Amino acid sequence: NPLAAGLGTALGAALLLGVISATTLMNRARSEKRRFEQQQRTVEVLSNMVLGKSLDETEEWLRLFFQPVEQQLLVAGDWTRDTVIDPEQPKEINRVLSTLIEHYPQISSFMIADQRGREHMLLGIRQTQAEGGHRQWKCRQTRRDEWQDQVKWYEWIDEHAESAQVRTERLDYDPRTRPWFQGAVNKEAGPLATASTRHPIHWTEPYVFFTTKDLGITASMTAPLSDHESVKTIVAFDVLLEDITRFTTTKHPTPLGRILVLTQRAELVGLPNEESLRTPEQWKKLFLKPLAEFGRPYALAAADAFSFSAERTTQIRNFECEGAAWWGAARPFALGNDLTFWILVLLPESDLHESLSSES
Repeated sequence: NPLAAGLGTALGAALLLGVISATTLMNRARSEKRRFEQQQRTVEVLSNMVLGKSLDETEEWLRLFFQPVEQQLLVAGDWTRDTVIDPEQPKEINRVLSTLIEHYPQISSFMIADQRGREHMLLGIRQTQAEGGHRQWKCRQTRRDEWQDQVKWYEWIDEHAESAQVRTERLDYDPRTRPWFQGAVNKEAGPLATASTRHPIHWTEPYVFFTTKDLGITASMTAPLSDHESVKTIVAFDVLLEDITRFTTTKHPTPLGRILVLTQRAELVGLPNEESLRTPEQWKKLFLKPLAEFGRPYALAAADAFSFSAERTTQIRNFECEGAAWWGAARPFALGNDLTFWILVLLPESDLHESLSSES
C-alpha cells in the first residue's frame, strides 16, 4: 500500500528527527550545566581571592594602627619608672607627651594615674581644616586625696603651652573607677601576669570617653614610679574608634562590596563605604549598633550567616540577601587576650559575574 508506506516513512523520519532534536537539547542542557558549574567554580575561586585580599589588607592596616600604640605605651611605662615622666612636673610631661601624640595621630590622649586618685591627663584634639587645622590641647590634673572633686585644667593651641589658660572646676571624676585603670590593675594580678609579662598591656572594651564623649578604646598598663613603688601607678593611651571608620569608609572590595569591623558582640566599630556615611556626626549615631540593626538587608543577612563569638578562625559563607547570592568572610583580630575585633567583608555575587563577563 503506497499510502501506508509513505506514512511509515514520514513517521520514521519524524521519530528520527525527534530523537535528534531531543539528543541535541540534552547535549545542550548538559553543556549549559557544565558551563554553569564551571562558572560557579570560577566565581567561588574569585570570591575567595577577593575576600582573602580584603581581609589581609584590613588586618595589616589594623596591625599597623594598633602596634605603635602598644609600643609607645611600653616606652611611656619605662619613662614613668625612670621618672622621665613625672606627674608632679606638668609642664615637662606635657612637652614630652605632646610630641609623642603629634607623631602618632591614632593616640588621642595620655593618662597617668595612681591608687591615691591622682591623675595627669593630656588630650590632643585635631581640628578640621575648616576650623583652622590646629591642635587644641587640654591637660587635666586630678588629686582626689588632696583636692577631692576639684580639678585643674590647662588649655592651649598648638605649641603655645606657655600661654595656657588655667581654670579649676568641680568634677565628679575619679580615675580609679575608669575601665582602663581597673583593667590594668586586675590584669597585673591575674593568672597571665607571669614573670615574662610582669606589666602586661590591657585593652578595654569600647566605651564612651569621660572627657570628649567620643567612642574609643584604651590601652593601659601598670608602671610603678621608682621613688613610689608602693603606690600602684597606671599609664594609658586612648584610641578613637572613628579612625577605624576613616579607613573602612574608603574601601570597596568590589563595586557594591563592603568592609566592616565589629566587636565580638557583632556591634559596629568600622562602618562601610556608603554615600550616607561620610561624616563623624553620621558615624557616631551608628557606633556599637548591632549589625542586625544596621538597617541594611546585607547586614541583616550577614548577622544570620556568621558567628562572631564562638569561632576564632576565618569564616567564609555563601548566603542569600533579598533573593540574590552574596559572599562573605569574617576574620578575628585580637589585641592581646582582652579584646577581639572581627573584620567582615561582604560582596554580591553579581559583582563577580560582571567581572568575569568584562574579562571574557
